[in-house]
Amino acid sequence: MEQGLTKQQFDILELLVTANGALPETEIQEKTGYSYEIVDRTIKKLQKLGYVENTAVTGMGRRAMEPYRVKRTIFTWPVLAAGLYRLH
Repeated sequence: MEQGLTKQQFDILELLVTANGALPETEIQEKTGYSYEIVDRTIKKLQKLGYVENTAVTGMGRRAMEPYRVKRTIFTWPVLAAGLYRLH
């Protein structure tokens, strides 16, 4: 059974995906606000899972992020307008 990502794993993977390459752990720490220990431990776990190699996201890491991707947005203006219209 596949297990989901922790918040820390997700945050770091997301940062690395948007950086489109490897980042030094110090920069990951600065951008996420996580302590050095948390970043180091999380990177090691992501490497063990095969999601990260040398602080760059692997194909497996990108696939692990897929369930969290927004697949469709919903245009809410008509709903909002209809709701406001009924209030008057």
